[in-house]
Amino acid sequence: MCIGSDRSRLSHVGQLGISVRQGWSSRGVSSALLTAVLNWARRSKQLTHIHLRVRADNERAILLYERFGFEHEGRLRGSFRVDGHSFDELQMALLLDG
Repeated sequence: MCIGSDRSRLSHVGQLGISVRQGWSSRGVSSALLTAVLNWARRSKQLTHIHLRVRADNERAILLYERFGFEHEGRLRGSFRVDGHSFDELQMALLLDG
């Protein structure tokens, strides 16, 4: 899913979120979803930035995003909380117009 903003000053930025059900990993689903979303975003001509958030320990997802050209932009310590444990969040972005 890629969501934009109604605010004119942020209408060029999309927030990306991908989630694949357990058992479907390593089947190319994430790559196919990411390809489809980025193709749509490029055709839209409105979006110039795609941002995403990913747990810092999710190495497979980070490698996938890097393969598609996403770059690291920041780290928020302890931003994710799962079962009482804190995890850092990486913020990554892809610039579509550059």
